Amino acid sequence: GPVSFTAEGDRKDAVYSIFNFYEDDWQNVGTVADEVGSAVIDLDAVCFIGMACGIVPSDMYPIPPARLPRWVAVVISIIAVVLVAVLLHYFCLANEKKKLKSQMTEIEKKVAEI
Repeated sequence: GPVSFTAEGDRKDAVYSIFNFYEDDWQNVGTVADEVGSAVIDLDAVCFIGMACGIVPSDMYPIPPARLPRWVAVVISIIAVVLVAVLLHYFCLANEKKKLKSQMTEIEKKVAEI
């Protein structure tokens, strides 16, 4: 068809076709021009996700899950500190036990020499 341009170099009276790729083929689902409100789109023919034809996705985001109460973070922190303290105490006792065993072994050797 005839193509003409405005004084600014823009295309005059442009009408663009809107295509949707569905079932291995491009399908014309509407047109739009350069004027506000000129869009003519058959939303029933638009397929957004494979087989989801005619279903327009929501522009709303899901509501994020509620945040945990502050006391949960405090309880988890206290449990972590207690756990670290218990583990530290266990390793200190294990180290002390090793020292006592080695001292007892040395005393047994000395007693055996007498």
